[in-house]
Amino acid sequence: MEQTQSFISFITWLSNPITQMMVAPLVGCLVICLIPKKQVRAMKITALVFALISLLFGVLLLTGLPESVVNWQPYLGYDTAENVQNLRPMGQYERFQPAFPGFQYRQDLEWMSIGIGESRSFSVHYDVGIDGLSLPLVLLTCLLLPLVIIWGWHRTERMKEYLGLTLFMQVGLIGSFVALDYVLLYLFWEWMLIPMYILIGGWAKDREKGARAGIKFFVYTMVGSVFLLISLIITKVISAGVYTFQIPQLAAFMLDEGYTYGNYGLRLLIFIGFLLAFAVKAPMFPLHTWLPPAHTQAPAEMSVILAAVMLKSGTYAFLRILYWTFPDIGYSMGPVLATLAVVGIIWGAAITLVQTDIKRMIAYSSISHMGFIILGAAAMNPLATTGAIYHMVGHGVIITTLFLLADAIERRYGTRDIHEIIGLGNAAPFIAGMLALSAFAGMGFPALAGFWGELYSLMGAFENGPGWQTVLVGSMDGSRYLQILAAVAVIGVLTSAVYMISLLQRVLPGVAPEAAKLKLRSTEVIVLLPLGALIVFLGVYPNALVSMTAGYSAMLDAIHSSGRF
Repeated sequence: MEQTQSFISFITWLSNPITQMMVAPLVGCLVICLIPKKQVRAMKITALVFALISLLFGVLLLTGLPESVVNWQPYLGYDTAENVQNLRPMGQYERFQPAFPGFQYRQDLEWMSIGIGESRSFSVHYDVGIDGLSLPLVLLTCLLLPLVIIWGWHRTERMKEYLGLTLFMQVGLIGSFVALDYVLLYLFWEWMLIPMYILIGGWAKDREKGARAGIKFFVYTMVGSVFLLISLIITKVISAGVYTFQIPQLAAFMLDEGYTYGNYGLRLLIFIGFLLAFAVKAPMFPLHTWLPPAHTQAPAEMSVILAAVMLKSGTYAFLRILYWTFPDIGYSMGPVLATLAVVGIIWGAAITLVQTDIKRMIAYSSISHMGFIILGAAAMNPLATTGAIYHMVGHGVIITTLFLLADAIERRYGTRDIHEIIGLGNAAPFIAGMLALSAFAGMGFPALAGFWGELYSLMGAFENGPGWQTVLVGSMDGSRYLQILAAVAVIGVLTSAVYMISLLQRVLPGVAPEAAKLKLRSTEVIVLLPLGALIVFLGVYPNALVSMTAGYSAMLDAIHSSGRF
């Protein structure tokens, strides 16, 4: 009977779609470890298959499964336990409901429990769930991993370690977007850090510079993790009567008893602690200096994961924790965060203008665009929040395309110096066309993926909300101050048009050297075509993503418009 119950518990745990998305790459990592080093092709195929399986689980959340499959009961008729008869391994694969203002596919299992006294206990939960904030980022992660594996198909150096670490990191990336327990979030936060550190330093072209960039990345993010750990511990300690680290329960406490009776100064310190942890990862100005060296030295595939996914875990946490748990502090600190966001937008764009290394140029442009996400989050209204989420995904797709194109250009010209790259339109028309498409998307051209996120974030900042009128910046109310910042942020949009057009003017015209006229790889076409299609699709049909976030935006707006803050 005990073995049957353990089997039931295991199947129940494994039946959750979120768990399946994380287990697939983990199993793939373990399988790769068992494959002999000489069988490089087998390792690549294994990595791709398990990454695609994870993507399949993610897509099924959107589409759902037929009712007959959802209700499938393979253990029907067993008499060993009553709940075996009702076990449905695929029972949670019902279609995601965008308008639902809560978590779906949630799985809450007690992981560990420690007794305190006679009646109380301290517990950590395996608590995961998906809503309109996390699903777009989970799907982005699951989509990009197969693409970067295909892009690196030509690699031969230490593939067992490279592919194993990549799949291992995917578990942490997905986990950071679905964890609903602070301890579990911290675990996944560190989980994705270590593989990225090894991949930056171990596979850089210049090992010495790569090692320095990796160490800088590791130190910055570890310091941020310390602030995260301290803040989550204090949040738990002051939440009297809540004997768990679960984020929804602690958020509910902080919005109720914690707000009514709590010490404002202590809650402000907790907010700042979380902010520092998330701002390093985002990266928010002025805690961004680790990013350009990491991008410059990392392999192109890791630059993609770093810019398109890992940075979004920081901005995701802004919306998941800061503005959900501490909305009143969010208003108090809003002018500071919005100001830093706009400074980052303009400073990043200005530095991008003077870059000659195409990869560093893309890296600094990423800092600028992340500022729009932070500005949208700081505005704290449904439109701005939708813009922030949209730009996380849109920027992720665009920056992925740009970094991979930079790698393709370097392969042809043997350099990343834009002064030495000429005639790309003649040497590689397909690469040139994709560069033009992604450059226009990066400057926020209408009907492409970069347009709607910037538009909604700026419009939301202009509209802000009634809560901002209670915040004073000197003698000016916060509502007017935020509108001024939004107007100033438009400079970043204009500057992005300047440096993107300048890039195209430098590298596309002219006669290319014969050495640059390399044959187009099939992997380049396989990867870049879907990315280009997605850039156009997100620009032409924004409602596909906007509607997905409706439930989360409604939930956050209900908190912010409650009149208490």
